[in-house]
Amino acid sequence: MSQARQTHGDEPVIRPADAGDEDGVLALFAEGVSSGTTAQNECGVDLENLESAYLESDGDSGFWVAEAGSEIVGMIGVQVYEPDTAEIRRLRVRETHRRRGIGAALLTEAVNHCRHRGLLKVSLDVLVDRKPAIELFEKTGFRLHRERPIRDRTLLDFYLDLYKEQ
Repeated sequence: MSQARQTHGDEPVIRPADAGDEDGVLALFAEGVSSGTTAQNECGVDLENLESAYLESDGDSGFWVAEAGSEIVGMIGVQVYEPDTAEIRRLRVRETHRRRGIGAALLTEAVNHCRHRGLLKVSLDVLVDRKPAIELFEKTGFRLHRERPIRDRTLLDFYLDLYKEQ
């Protein structure tokens, strides 16, 4: 995993997560549920045990947090489900810290991790009403694959082909 970014002032530090971050990660997840940016029936079971879900793999999977002071203000995960393919999961930034480049820094960290591991494709999904996130994904080079209904909302599936870079 890569090193944390150098920071100035109270700019958040992006760093690899560890099991001690679970409470902060779960609090950030709960904020998303209560604000409506995360579905009410989303369980977040992977966040209850970061080690088994993200950190105990052979290094292909990973999880990072953005930390300001002692508070976790952002997070992102990468899970590898099949050879050469990863899924970006749990990109969240605390509402009070949005529009400061934290989400972009987290996404860059995750995509660079996938590149470094030699993965060929990265996918993610996002609710259609999450316009800033969609703009970030498109700016990073992700392409829309499909739209699909999920409960009473529309989910967009995006992908990034890393094999073209090799």
